[in-house]
Amino acid sequence: MRLASQVFILSVGVATISLIIGYGFSGLWPVTPIFLLLGLAWWYMRRRNRGGAIIFVFLLLAAVAGLLIRTGAAWSVVCLVAALTAWDLEGFLRLLKDASQEEMTSRIVTTHLRWLLAVDGIGLLLAITVPLIRMRFPLGVALLAILILFVALSRGIGYLRLKT
Repeated sequence: MRLASQVFILSVGVATISLIIGYGFSGLWPVTPIFLLLGLAWWYMRRRNRGGAIIFVFLLLAAVAGLLIRTGAAWSVVCLVAALTAWDLEGFLRLLKDASQEEMTSRIVTTHLRWLLAVDGIGLLLAITVPLIRMRFPLGVALLAILILFVALSRGIGYLRLKT
């Protein structure tokens, strides 16, 4: 459980720092202290056993805003992946805290962190490679492809959950 807490803190730090760097390199230094405060607030709320979902939403909005105002897509993507990791770990840690002592084993934590690392790696890989592919599709074809991908991903996750 301690390892998961440390990875949570690391994820919040990476999400926060990536926003600070992205906005800072774009000359938007006046807003960077807000991101630092958001990261510290999420850490504080976790220490007080309160959910940080609202801070997660603010970090996501800041990352999307960064994409829209062109602060650097890489920094925004890193923030999105790290914030999603922290959000997942926050819920996982809450679940472990509510579980009985017999259920809380290092094997459960290690397995969850491995899956999370795999998902983060795939997310970053897709975020890096998809912009390199230059194909034009009509809107209907693109929406159909997204729907097929969503269903396939949902089925794949369901299958993997049954295996573990």
